[in-house]
Amino acid sequence: MRYLISVAAFMLGAGACLSLAQAADTVNPGLWEVTSKMQSSDSAENKSMEEARKHLQNVPPEQRKMIEEMMAKQGMPLPKMGKDGMVMKICLTPDMVKQRKGLVETRDKCSTKIENAVNGKMKFSTVCSKPPSKTEGEVSLISASQYSVVSNTTSSHQGKSTTHTVNLQGKWLANDCGSVKPVGVMH
Repeated sequence: MRYLISVAAFMLGAGACLSLAQAADTVNPGLWEVTSKMQSSDSAENKSMEEARKHLQNVPPEQRKMIEEMMAKQGMPLPKMGKDGMVMKICLTPDMVKQRKGLVETRDKCSTKIENAVNGKMKFSTVCSKPPSKTEGEVSLISASQYSVVSNTTSSHQGKSTTHTVNLQGKWLANDCGSVKPVGVMH
């Protein structure tokens, strides 16, 4: 179950740790739907992620409630499994957009370099010391209500290097976030 939660957190956080507002002059505040897919260079890890996805689709109601509560404590709703990947709803307040705050905070022990946006595209790179990793990616703002992120994160664990490719698709749904709380700091 912990693996399932960490996969969900990684899939949302790996490509979305920087501000959409930095990719262009404006994005719509409000409710967004983010669909994410992750692929690993490690075939065993891909198999484990696929098993976790299948497990998530078939979780009994009592266990789903427990997972939802655990993830809510970390500021994340439980993602749903769609045909195109893991789907989450997030909320960006007008103030977050105005202040160019990120979807998910950049983790401690990381430094991020962001190139100026050109034609709605912005490249970024992040280097983290704990855990050690390096991410290269690009945010493409298609419109104020649609974006995509592609990132490649290379990390090393027990002397083995692995690369994770994350593809995110964001789609604005509404001005009102309803019951979805604004994106906060993940712990």
